[in-house]
Amino acid sequence: MLKIPYCQVKVDDNFNINPDDYKRENGGVVIANPNAPTSIGRDLDFLRTILDNNKNSVVIVDEAYVDFGGITAIPLLSEYENLVITRTFSKSRSMAGMRLGYALGSKDAINAIYAAKDSVNSYPVDRVAQAAGIASIKDEKYFRETLARVMKTRDDVAEKLRGMGFDVPESSTNFIFAEHKKYDAKSIFEYLKTKDIYVRWFNKPRINNRLRITIGTDEEMKALVSALEEYIK
Repeated sequence: MLKIPYCQVKVDDNFNINPDDYKRENGGVVIANPNAPTSIGRDLDFLRTILDNNKNSVVIVDEAYVDFGGITAIPLLSEYENLVITRTFSKSRSMAGMRLGYALGSKDAINAIYAAKDSVNSYPVDRVAQAAGIASIKDEKYFRETLARVMKTRDDVAEKLRGMGFDVPESSTNFIFAEHKKYDAKSIFEYLKTKDIYVRWFNKPRINNRLRITIGTDEEMKALVSALEEYIK
């Protein structure tokens, strides 16, 4: 929207970010932790390395999926003035329709964000979204129970897919990123559609033989596993 030029830094063959790739002149660094679509989360030592290598740049860590098992960078806020953490209510709090999120950072960083925001839209969050967000934060019990259910189902499904020959990285998100060495991802994707089961297939280099599978209810995931067993048998 603001037409800011940027470049993408490639991950390695295991979909990991190499901190050395960020030892370069830049106007800012943006990292999703955990990552989408790979589902992989990194630890605080990794984030410290990125921050130490970019002390004169703003480092934005997108924590959209962190509640599903990732490690938050919040403890680093007191150490690094250049760190900004962004979060959303769209994922773990199931409120994508509200378009609600927030940022954490130093006073100077947040003031800069306010200045940029106000230059585009001074009132981006309506009262309905605010009320929904407050209600969500107050209901911590439901939030924690929902997270636990999603993570348990995710881990169970990942293990079943591995048993069918899929490569599934350890996920710190509400989805898994699966590849089968013997079966083409697009063919599996098309087959699942005939069963009214919809997953994500990316027609992009390096990930075009993987499927991003979002975790649904236990019943939905049982249907997915059954369909995959039928296809692979």
